[in-house]
Amino acid sequence: MSGKLKVICEKPGLFASVQDQGRMGCQSMGVPIGGAMDRGAAAAANALVGNPVERPVLEMTLVGPVLRFEGSGSIALVGADLSPQLNGKPMLMCERVTVATGDVLHFGRCVSGCRAYLAIGGKWDVPVWMGSVSPMCEGEAVPGKLTKGSVLSIETVEGAEFCRKVAPEPWVPVLGVYEGPECHLLNVQQKKAWTSVTHVVSSHSNRMGLRLKTKLILEEPMEVISSGVFPGVVQLTHSGQPIILGIDAQTTGGYPRIAVVQSEDLDVLAQLKPGDTFRFVWL
Repeated sequence: MSGKLKVICEKPGLFASVQDQGRMGCQSMGVPIGGAMDRGAAAAANALVGNPVERPVLEMTLVGPVLRFEGSGSIALVGADLSPQLNGKPMLMCERVTVATGDVLHFGRCVSGCRAYLAIGGKWDVPVWMGSVSPMCEGEAVPGKLTKGSVLSIETVEGAEFCRKVAPEPWVPVLGVYEGPECHLLNVQQKKAWTSVTHVVSSHSNRMGLRLKTKLILEEPMEVISSGVFPGVVQLTHSGQPIILGIDAQTTGGYPRIAVVQSEDLDVLAQLKPGDTFRFVWL
């Protein structure tokens, strides 16, 4: 199955972008890590089509695009269930599927999760900047959002070894957190309340951070010298609104860092959408 496979975007959906495992080692220059929000799902999708883990995938958020294929190849979907259909029939997730010229992939309503990952077997012809294909939120170094008419070109490879099937991850909306550098600003009651209430994701959330509707007011507001932050850090704004930093987060921040989500739960964080509820547990 060697050759060229083109993917033409006929309808862009809400937000679809090419992502990989991110841009590591550049934070000292103020460059965010970026990459797929749910790295586990992206890696599993690539394994299904025989790609190495660092190969790009298409990340789709809540409302998926309409994609038409030219050429033959293999694809796989992992992550949020956005009701995928191939040529009008339900498409299996977490399994390798073969596509051919004229096939059309489209999506319906979001059944669970927030972000789905489409892997396509082969080498992607996409721009690389500082070792990654992932776009910067505010940059123009690599193209960002998939738009109508966008074309992805993939050189398919014959004989690649692939994983036949992966088990969907159970949906467990609980995030384990460690105490952050400024956690001492919370009193005992506030720390206890933090894990006893259900938190709701605000609509003012994106890849840079998830804002929560929860309020947590400090007894004595504190200004913090701008310090290093990274994905998973929970900052507390002056208004008392917590923000969990996402994969496109800035590299420094001036709000108190009250907690840090354990790295194993960042994939769970990636699948939370506005209105979703979850709980924290101190580690």
